[in-house]
Amino acid sequence: MTSVEKRGVLYIVFDDVELLKECVHSASTLRKYSPGIPSQLITNLSPALFKSSVFDSVDLVTDTIHPLKAKVKYLFHTNFETTLFLDADTEIRSDISELFSDLGKYDLGITYDNECDWESEPVKFIRQKSNDINTGMILYRNTPAVMSLLHEWLQLLLPQEEAIMRPGTFGDQWYFNKHILKKAISGETVQTKILSNEIYNVRPWCWSHLKREKKFRKAKILHAHHLHHGFFTKLKRKLKSLTG
Repeated sequence: MTSVEKRGVLYIVFDDVELLKECVHSASTLRKYSPGIPSQLITNLSPALFKSSVFDSVDLVTDTIHPLKAKVKYLFHTNFETTLFLDADTEIRSDISELFSDLGKYDLGITYDNECDWESEPVKFIRQKSNDINTGMILYRNTPAVMSLLHEWLQLLLPQEEAIMRPGTFGDQWYFNKHILKKAISGETVQTKILSNEIYNVRPWCWSHLKREKKFRKAKILHAHHLHHGFFTKLKRKLKSLTG
């Protein structure tokens, strides 16, 4: 794509080949269920490692920045006026075009994470919504106010010592929830909408709960590792988790 398009999905994958495989799966499901929505991949991995034709555009970069910093840095490099950023380990299960048609009413769309007991083994689901945002899905318009908010997020994140960065600890999501969330939902500069985490960015901790409530079939975007595996691989992983 040589010019800015109206809408699309952005993926950013750095360093991790297995995550890249998950990203190819996500883009494939996007094309299956929302064929009119283009996808863009930004990566520092070799194009020989993946099927680039799954994406409508691929931007190859030589940056060696930490993947959790790259995620925020390259949100600015979107090809779209309205962007749905998705983590690579996602799966689209039905048409998501309504996300883009509704965005003119607000500037930023985000979802709450589940509240869980993270110390238990396995992780224990407590309730559907926590007080924190999960940054695996960010719907945003390319407006000065939104770009300013993203820039503030990036400037907080960049000085972080990379050796101690982990998902959930001193990473992109940690900084967003600690420093950016309150400003994002205040409505002072950016109009933000909290989207349903029963439908979009649906994390694995709540799947059993949603199935019991007969709501899981309404989920449109799942967010969990290993969604790209076939049925028998998933079954094998499930049996292994049950037997320890």
